[in-house]
Amino acid sequence: GKQILAHLTGKDGTDRIVRISVADRSLHVLKTVGKDCLGAVKFSPDGQYVAYGLAREGDKGRLHRDVWLSSTDGKRQIALVEHPADDSVIGWAPDGKNILFTSDRSGAPGIWLIAVADGKPRGMPRMIKPVVGKFEPFGFTQNGSFYYGISRNIDDVYVATLDPETGKILGPPKKETGLHEGSNFACSYSPDGKYLARVYR
Repeated sequence: GKQILAHLTGKDGTDRIVRISVADRSLHVLKTVGKDCLGAVKFSPDGQYVAYGLAREGDKGRLHRDVWLSSTDGKRQIALVEHPADDSVIGWAPDGKNILFTSDRSGAPGIWLIAVADGKPRGMPRMIKPVVGKFEPFGFTQNGSFYYGISRNIDDVYVATLDPETGKILGPPKKETGLHEGSNFACSYSPDGKYLARVYR
């Protein structure tokens, strides 16, 4: 309860992982991120390490995330999970000996676990459970049980041509496909009609 872990984005777009003292509000930078995207940041149960995710744009615009560890003084940065797949931090088990993360390395999303000791990976990651649907972590209980939610809703964006006089659809709607098919919503055309913005989750 003496420190707050935070993710700060500067006016120049630079992301930083920082540790803030509750006592005197002093701020210590653990990691400065350039063009990479910073994901979740999680304290270890003993407060000695921080697990965080870094995302880089891979082939065909696909995000490629890895899991890293930092000591809380910022002096050690350790690649915990490096893989061509998309890996994202979920959190530390209460015993501090394991970290859960999501990964699609098996060809489909799943919950994976890797053992950690003294800030280093121990052994190879192993899958705990495959996931079908949109995954939402809820957290651990004190006995180490992990709870999560699954949503199977599918949201996509479709485009259709309308008759401006009658408002009738002139042809079958066409789905706008992309990297995050099934998770697109809140679309909007640019004023000139040349671009379509959408949100994915």
